[in-house]
Amino acid sequence: MKFSTVFSCLIFFACISVKANIKNFQNPVYGTISVATYGAIPDDGLDDTQAIRNAIAAAIATNSPQIVLFQAGRYDLIEAGSNNFYIRLLNANNIILRGATINNEPATRLVRFNSGIENADLPFLLQIRFSKNIGVENLIFDNDPYYYTAGIVTEKTATTV
Repeated sequence: MKFSTVFSCLIFFACISVKANIKNFQNPVYGTISVATYGAIPDDGLDDTQAIRNAIAAAIATNSPQIVLFQAGRYDLIEAGSNNFYIRLLNANNIILRGATINNEPATRLVRFNSGIENADLPFLLQIRFSKNIGVENLIFDNDPYYYTAGIVTEKTATTV
């Protein structure tokens, strides 16, 4: 009888420990990296692409959960470079790209330069590959000029937007 009681207690405490470890894994503590620190300034009319890439690269390099924080305003994405992506998260884990809100509405716009050439292939605005636990919050994705505007999210599931 004593053996079964002791064994049951050990199993109970082991389950609590495993549950706590799973909870800590699911709710990690996030640090914050501001894109402004890397030179991405909203509403200045300058290309913010490389500065945003640098902030994201710094977040990934920490190997710890990070929020990449954007202020309210317009960030211009002009030079995609040879890889044909403005913003790319590759082999990233536990990263949140977070824009600002005003009156509970997204107030951060990432605006892709549009050459205006009909049927032109525009570079990808955002690509996420080989990554886990990536969040995108309060960001508006758009084009300028607005020939092919991004629109609004009308449906979101676990795997698609």
